[in-house]
Amino acid sequence: VMDDGIAAYAGAVGNRSGVVLTLGGGVVAISGRDNRFGHADGKGPIFGDFGGGFWIGQTALRKAIATAEGRDTAFDLVELLANELKLHEALSDKTGVEASRLCINSAQSVCLGAESGNVSALEILKEGAEHLAKTVNAAWKKVDPDNSTVPVIAYLGGLSKSAKYTSLISEEISRSLKYELVQPIGDHLLGAPLVAERFPEGVDPLLKWWRA
Repeated sequence: VMDDGIAAYAGAVGNRSGVVLTLGGGVVAISGRDNRFGHADGKGPIFGDFGGGFWIGQTALRKAIATAEGRDTAFDLVELLANELKLHEALSDKTGVEASRLCINSAQSVCLGAESGNVSALEILKEGAEHLAKTVNAAWKKVDPDNSTVPVIAYLGGLSKSAKYTSLISEEISRSLKYELVQPIGDHLLGAPLVAERFPEGVDPLLKWWRA
């Protein structure tokens, strides 16, 4: 069974040493160096995925809902997420799959709001960038604990299309790690056959072939 993270890594940067950060509803960072790989976060919305789409949307909606009830003062978020708040109000189950999907979908509105100068949205993205910088650094230290190599870093996933968010992430990473930001060559669909060819016997801990 192949971890889709290692497939994404190979698709994005090939065999170069570095970290690929995939930003979707969740978030995972895969590092690689000298045929060794590391993994950080990807722990799901309950125990991890800090800075991912679910986290962004949930954080923003929580503040907007609290403000609407008089428990917070993020009035700019109430205005920004007016449509999302209507959808939240209409949910028959505010703890189920539809609620989770609403959080993920709300992340796009938060990113667009931050790009247009919404203060509360920008604060959320800055906090998310801090989390993600720690995730990237944690992944890289698993394969290069002494920082003896300058890694390449690439972003994948839907949230990587937000120039504002990726610039905040890059800025935060640079506070503690020297790196080269690169555009991904491809994604996990390109990377999966490359990994299969490169590691026919598998590689711990992210690729183990099943054999009868």
